[in-house]
Amino acid sequence: MALPLGAASLYTNSTRTSITDWLNDGAWGTSGTAGVNYLPGATVSDAPVIGRYAAETITLSGNANAGTGSIGTVNVAPSNGYASTLQLLTGAYLETTASVHIGPSSAAGTLDISGGQLRVNTAGTGYLDIGIASGGSSASKLILSGDADVQIGGRLIAGNATGETATVEVVGSNVSFYAGVSGGSTIELRATSLLKFIADAAGVSTLNTTGGLDIKAGATLSLDLSAYTGGTQTFVLLNGGANAASATSYFTTDTLDAIVAAATYDTSAYSLALAYDASAYDLKLTVTAVPEPAQTAAILGLLTLSIFARKRRKFRN
Repeated sequence: MALPLGAASLYTNSTRTSITDWLNDGAWGTSGTAGVNYLPGATVSDAPVIGRYAAETITLSGNANAGTGSIGTVNVAPSNGYASTLQLLTGAYLETTASVHIGPSSAAGTLDISGGQLRVNTAGTGYLDIGIASGGSSASKLILSGDADVQIGGRLIAGNATGETATVEVVGSNVSFYAGVSGGSTIELRATSLLKFIADAAGVSTLNTTGGLDIKAGATLSLDLSAYTGGTQTFVLLNGGANAASATSYFTTDTLDAIVAAATYDTSAYSLALAYDASAYDLKLTVTAVPEPAQTAAILGLLTLSIFARKRRKFRN
């Protein structure tokens, strides 16, 4: 149902009928003036908890912070909670002074940013983590699509050594993502994580960080270029910033070849190659267009004619 919160729309699919029904642990707050483009009462002391007492989907389509400053820690599907989702649609803006936890315990959490903006403690070292529970068995997810715009003061952390799985799904070529904007923090992909790039017609987006790529053994990378039509191009998938020594051991030739072998794409139209640049700390994907059979035949025909003409001249001489 939709709750009357002015330009900052809030929806929930749970049985709760008012904003006070899903507030707990000081989440969001209920004071303030409705209809002025922010969630009433959102202040730095508020800490939204989504999915504490029921499975729910909270969708923001407006500014959750205007006029009152940032909010604190955000928890989606918290400890002893229920599988839940936070969506940021086009026009949504959410800023925190602390970290954002998606599925930090046994319940699965999803953060779906499909055009909205998220700012996680950009002046500090607050982080965004997905599915980091060591004892959980659920599958949490971060989805970035459309014009999603994310800046994190500290790290992006996905997965754990064991237990809960975490998927980071990057859809299309218009996503803007930066971790470590306050300096020196990593993109950390742990053993139970999957990083998936899904191309649109124009290509794929880049995940950027300032402090390097920390890729653990067991982490998985996948590519889906089935929608790509852009011809020969090179894309930076991961930009490690200042230092990425820990990624070098992961991005071996065998690993990169295996990722390409498992990729989804039109093999009759393109060939793929992955390469890790240890000097620039970048993981790059090169897509090369394969000539059409007719083009290949025409080229071979021209070559044949050229060779025949050369031999003919030589014979005359």
